[in-house]
Amino acid sequence: RMMASEGQVPPREFAGAGGDPDEQNQEPPLWLLAFGPFSVLAGAILFSARNDIVGMFGDEWAMRNGGWPCPLCLRVNKAAQEACDGCQSKRPDEGDWEG
Repeated sequence: RMMASEGQVPPREFAGAGGDPDEQNQEPPLWLLAFGPFSVLAGAILFSARNDIVGMFGDEWAMRNGGWPCPLCLRVNKAAQEACDGCQSKRPDEGDWEG
C-alpha cells in the first residue's frame, strides 16, 4: 500500500467509520430519506413496465416492415400472417381499414 508521501492520496474515510463516537451514530441525510422511497418506486414502475416498453419498439419495427394491427384486439401482426395471433380474426383487406 502506498503512502500519501509517495504521491498517492490516502483513501477517503466514510462518515461513521472513524474513531470518533459522534460520527458512528450519525443519521443519514434528510435528502436521502426523502429521495430513497421515490427512487425505489420509480425503479419498480420501470421494472413492471419493461415488457410494454420493449413491445412498443417491437410493434413499431413490425409496422415498418409491413405488419398490420388487428382491428379487434389491436395486436400488431407480421406482414405474412393472414390471421391475428391474439384473437384469430381474419386479416382485413386493404380497403377495409378504418381511420
